[in-house]
Amino acid sequence: MALRNEADFVFRERYPERGEIYARFDAESAAMRQSATTFLDVPYGQHPRCKFDLFPAAKSAPLVVFIHGGYWQSLSKDRYSFIARPLIDLDYSVAVLGYPLAPDMTVTQINANVLSGLTEIIMWLGRQNSIPGRMIVTGHSAGGHLATCAALQWSGRMPAITALMPISAIFDLEPIIHTSLNQVLGLDTAAAKASSPISQPPPTVPVIAFVGGAETEGFILQSRNYVDHCNATGSAPAKLIRIGQANHYSVLLDFLQPDSKIVGKIDDHMNLRG
Repeated sequence: MALRNEADFVFRERYPERGEIYARFDAESAAMRQSATTFLDVPYGQHPRCKFDLFPAAKSAPLVVFIHGGYWQSLSKDRYSFIARPLIDLDYSVAVLGYPLAPDMTVTQINANVLSGLTEIIMWLGRQNSIPGRMIVTGHSAGGHLATCAALQWSGRMPAITALMPISAIFDLEPIIHTSLNQVLGLDTAAAKASSPISQPPPTVPVIAFVGGAETEGFILQSRNYVDHCNATGSAPAKLIRIGQANHYSVLLDFLQPDSKIVGKIDDHMNLRG
């Protein structure tokens, strides 16, 4: 099969700063885990990667759940503890969710594990008598896809999701079939469509889709098309926000800026200003 979408989705060599960015994420995350009240590696299943980290604020504080990327086949939650710092400072609790990877599991199975993880986070908080009144779900790249799938399956559960905020996410998996990434994922057309949020009715909560202004056209189209899909067929508003000249790796550096657009929107929607 021709790898006609390779340049849009496989681009590690294009961004030599990637290593420096990851090193900063690792340093900031290690500092976060040492400086805050944390509950690390809380299990929610039998697989060794079925764990989450929780950074609690006040009792029953609003909750932000973040899901990491890595094309469903790499990276881990430990690199992304840093996103909790600006949110804790605003008195929001933060959970960073890990999950099993391909090829150990299919994308469908990974989705099911993420939903189980989100359920266990709420149950864990319930056992502490600290159920949040509001919750925002976010994630980067494949994590944005998993966050969107979880939000679609969460409808009717409590606490209700206040807003969905995917970052540089993948909403249509069909283009991924035509990349080298699919050697591990093993997607066919039917499986890709079944796991694609753009093939399903949109969530009934506001969607704020972030994307780096300097990302590939493939990634920009993923977010633009999903926002259009939500606004055309959904009952809640959807908006696309570009993050400066950020690329697919540097977009998360926005969390470390004092005027972070992502953190600002989370704060707006938690306080019903969105």
